[in-house]
Parts: sequence; structure tokens; C-alpha cells
Amino acid sequence: MSDDRTEAPDAAEIPDGLAETTIGEWLDRLATAAGPGGYACALISIAQAVALVERICDITLADDSLAYLHPPVVECRSHAGAAQRRVLELLGQAAEAHVGLQAAYLLPADGTADQTSRRHAFQSTAEVSAAVGIEVVKVAAKTADLAGDLHGRADPVMFAHIGEAAALSAAAIEAAALHCWLHLADVSGTRLKADLDQELHKHIDKGLGSASIAIYNARAQGREGVGT
Repeated sequence: MSDDRTEAPDAAEIPDGLAETTIGEWLDRLATAAGPGGYACALISIAQAVALVERICDITLADDSLAYLHPPVVECRSHAGAAQRRVLELLGQAAEAHVGLQAAYLLPADGTADQTSRRHAFQSTAEVSAAVGIEVVKVAAKTADLAGDLHGRADPVMFAHIGEAAALSAAAIEAAALHCWLHLADVSGTRLKADLDQELHKHIDKGLGSASIAIYNARAQGREGVGT
């Protein structure tokens, strides 16, 4: 059996000390005004969803009686590894965008020159933050696709994890989109704003559609299992 599994990311690749952060510490930070930026929760949800996809794949690949299912699952496992690496990249990009936004807020706004400089800083950070948000939605949509692709191709008892991964992906899409619109409001230029909003909607619709189907299939399989 071929094995295309990816190695766990090195702690140095994980930004903002997340590798050493406990769940309690994360929640404490999230509850403060100085907590992580708006995309952090969405990205953590995606990371959990991808981890579940990887778990489903690994359990299926470990069962030789399901060897007929292994080829597509190996491919899915490879895509999941790529998605997890992308999540780590976006955690870093989101953190940088958040720092930029905080810096813009701290700029003086007393004179005309100060106001102009502050407005340009907000414009720049808004465009960057909106672009990061679109990328977050894209990777969440891809994760929803991966979860849905495992229906009928993975160990049948994994249906709950498939639905769970899809639900986490859907939540991440909604959360990231809301913060993306928050930043889009500060983007100047009607054409640029419209283009970014159109791209965002495209990935929202695709991702939520995939997630909805995956959740429906998982729910139907679960209900069938209990005879309802």
C-alpha cells in the first residue's frame, strides 16, 4: 500500500506561539481586547476540520480489508496535508494583517497630513486583510470538498467525522466571510471592492454547497444506522 502522508508541521512554522498554547490559554486570549485577529477562529476551525479528514484517511488506510478504497483516500490525504500547510501560512498572514491594522489605528489624526496618512494606511491594510479573508474562505471550501469526497470512499463508520469536518468548514467560511466584509467596507474604489466581493461570494457559495451536501449525507447515514 502506498503512503503519501505528510509530516506534522515543525513548531517553528506555527505563528504566534500557537504550538505551545493550551486550549485554556487560547480561550483566555480570545476573550481579551488584545486577542488574535478576526480570522484566527476560522483558521483554527479549518485546522480541526483538516485534522479530522486526515484522521479519516489514516484509519481507512490502516484497514487492509478496505484496500479497494485506498487509492482515492491516499489522494485525499495528500490534499489534506497541503490544506493544513496552507492554514499555517494563512495564520501567519492573518497575524501580520492584524498587526498592520492595529498600527493604522495608532497613527495620529490631528492634522490634514496625518489624516491622509492614516486613511492610506487603513486602505492598504483593508485590502490586505480582505485578500487574506478570501484565501481563508477558499481553503475552508477546499476542506469541505475533501470531507464530502470521503463519503462512500472511507471507512463507513467515519460518517460522523465526515459530517463534523464539513460543519467546521462551513462555520469557518461564515466566520471568515463576515470579517472579510468588515475589511471590504474600508476598501476604496468601487471596482476593486466589487471584484473582491464577487470573488468572496463565489467561494462562499461553493464551500457552503459542498459542506451542506456532506453534512446531509452524513446525517442520512447516521439516521439509517439507527433505523430511523
